[in-house]
Amino acid sequence: MLKKYMRFALCAILGLFFSSLVFSQQDTSIVHGPFNISWCSSGELFFTRKGDGSVDLILKYIDGTKLEKTQIIDTYYSEGGDPQVESIFFDSILNDKNIFVIISWEINSRGAGTYGKLYQVYAYNKLNNKDNKFVKNMTLYHDRKLTGIDGVSDSNISSFKYKTAAEVKKYINETYNLKQVN
Repeated sequence: MLKKYMRFALCAILGLFFSSLVFSQQDTSIVHGPFNISWCSSGELFFTRKGDGSVDLILKYIDGTKLEKTQIIDTYYSEGGDPQVESIFFDSILNDKNIFVIISWEINSRGAGTYGKLYQVYAYNKLNNKDNKFVKNMTLYHDRKLTGIDGVSDSNISSFKYKTAAEVKKYINETYNLKQVN
């Protein structure tokens, strides 16, 4: 009798576990992509939106043993509004390839005199990484010029300069690659 109860309990636990996995996979949808990434074996980048509004940046690729792998590179969480993917593009910083992503959030805090869109530029590379996975480029992440509000901030008109791939590439080339761009 105890064996029968233990078997039932184990089946119930496993059933709940696997049903939660299926539910969590069904609660996502691709919102941008896929994009081929030539410098990663059969690499594909895409964004998925989860049920809570957050967005994952995902890389799917074939590893050295010819197995399909998936890496969640980053997750962009809802911050008042849901994150929106404005752009994804590729560029080099000092000859190192990077994936760039521009994310925006609608903000509306009129009581604080702040509303419009909040922008953040993210970059990812494989530098200094023993697992050969993409990691956030922390130099760019901490660059204060790559985040800002386009709208009104503290009751002052604010204009964020780097809302497109072309504007970000120009800034990266002039600031980090030290190239003059016209």
